[in-house]
Amino acid sequence: MIQREASKYVFLVNLTLTVPAVIMACILGSWSDKKGRKRLIVVTSIGGALDAAIILFGMYLKLPLYVFMIGT
Repeated sequence: MIQREASKYVFLVNLTLTVPAVIMACILGSWSDKKGRKRLIVVTSIGGALDAAIILFGMYLKLPLYVFMIGT
C-alpha cells in the first residue's frame, strides 16, 4: 500500500518535471540561437534558485506534497 502511494508521487513528480522541460526545450532552443545563450542561462539560474526557495519554504512550513510539485 505504501509503495503504491510512493510510486504514484514519484510518477507525478517526474511528470511535472518532464512535460514542461520538453516543451520549453523546443521553444527556448530556437530562441537562444537567435537572441544568444547568455540570457537563457541567467533565466534558468533564477528558475533553479526559485525552485530551491519554494522547496525550502515548503519544508520549513511542513506544507503538503503538491507544493513541492508546484515548486518543481
